[in-house]
Amino acid sequence: MFKNCKVAGVIFALVIIGGPAGAQTMFTEGEFKPFDDIRVPKGELQKSVGNRVLYFAHFTCPFCRNAHSYLHEWGDALPTPYRLEVVPAVALPEHYPMAMAYYAVVQIAPNRLRDFEKSLFGELQDRHGDEMDPATYRRAASRIGISEDTFNRTITSKATAGFVRRAYELTRLYGIDEVPTVVVANRFKTSPGRVQNDKQSFIAILNGLISMHYRERGQQ
Repeated sequence: MFKNCKVAGVIFALVIIGGPAGAQTMFTEGEFKPFDDIRVPKGELQKSVGNRVLYFAHFTCPFCRNAHSYLHEWGDALPTPYRLEVVPAVALPEHYPMAMAYYAVVQIAPNRLRDFEKSLFGELQDRHGDEMDPATYRRAASRIGISEDTFNRTITSKATAGFVRRAYELTRLYGIDEVPTVVVANRFKTSPGRVQNDKQSFIAILNGLISMHYRERGQQ
């Protein structure tokens, strides 16, 4: 959150005047830095997401719900080789059921995943489902046409456990302590909260980070 409202004014001026190019100039000149540079230990996991934009989310989080649609839209327009991936942040025991449900649908109906995300937001936030109750996730899956038997069988599979373990390892690797958080290509970490959850401002920041990373790639 901002401690100085003047910073918000700088960001809004950036969006109106400079767009992504202005974002990159502002970052490099050090006027305002709404992101963290990160360096993570090298390994297979780190290498596997080298060109990904990881969006860590919880479906109980209203700020994630606010950002979800526009981040998907932004991710759909990313240039090759970048790709947006939603990762249910897994840091505490109560996060596991949500991640298990998410990755069950990844396997059962990947083409309906965005519908499931919307259903899950509704079940947890509008209908106040219990995030620790398996019935919450069965209802969300049922609303997009997944049978209870198929969902129950997949959610307890070894493959699902592997997906959830990977989400836990990614959450730990990048030190995720708040959601939503976005990690760009192993190099930058930021969140909409840095710009008061303003869509245009955050998209400008993400475009600037992609531009910076692309330039770094060309210099290697």
